[in-house]
Formats: sequence, C-alpha cells, structure tokens
Amino acid sequence: MTGDGSGRMTNQRARAERAALDRVVVSLAAEFPGVAMPVVERIVDRHYLEFYGAPVRAYVPVMVERGARSDLRARLGVRPQHWVPTVFAS
Repeated sequence: MTGDGSGRMTNQRARAERAALDRVVVSLAAEFPGVAMPVVERIVDRHYLEFYGAPVRAYVPVMVERGARSDLRARLGVRPQHWVPTVFAS
C-alpha cells in the first residue's frame, strides 16, 4: 500500500521499509559471519532492486531476505551457523 493514492510510497512507509531492510542486513551478517557486512549489504540491495516499483510493499523485506539468504548460500558456498527468523515491525 502506498498511502497517498498516487502510487508513491509515503516517507513514513519508506523509512519503515528501509529500517526493515537494515534489520535484514544485520540478521544475515550474523547468520553468515564469514561474509563481510558490505558484501551482505550489496546482496540485500541487489535483491531489493528487484522489487522497485512493486505496488504491494508489505512483503518486500521478507522476499528480499529470502532471496539474499539463498544467494549467500548458493553463490558464496557458506552455511549459516544458526537461523533465527527476522521479525519485522510495521
């Protein structure tokens, strides 16, 4: 939901989404300690760009986290030490 009827995200919604993505980065960095934080950030940002302009935003952070986690596992060949699902505040 964009909030203002124009198809643009409101500032509050954009800040909440960015905060959720920041939590995704922190969570994945803890899950994959052998991967540098800037690398995790780039992977998360790349997956986030896949959802640019998506009209439904509620699940974007969850989908970004799943994609980034899958990418970290497959492309970097690392295994997580543990997995704890990230909880997003709305």
